[in-house]
Amino acid sequence: MLIGFAVYSFAFHGGWIALVGQGVTFASIWKITGIPATEAQALRSKGDRYREYQQTMSTFLPLPRKKRRTPSDVTTIDTSGPAA
Repeated sequence: MLIGFAVYSFAFHGGWIALVGQGVTFASIWKITGIPATEAQALRSKGDRYREYQQTMSTFLPLPRKKRRTPSDVTTIDTSGPAA
């Protein structure tokens, strides 16, 4: 909805000023009121299950799932010296 208001504001002369309000609203949801408090509560109530969910899902936008990293995904580098 915020994106829709922002796009609509460009239809008017001086409508870009409406982007300021949209930016303030987005910033307050992103960092101040909404997401941090909600995630802190979810971590308290759901613990590790929610932590796993955070690793696979986007915080704010409905994006495709992220791949979970497992220890087998990490490649090790041989630092023992040159190969013989």
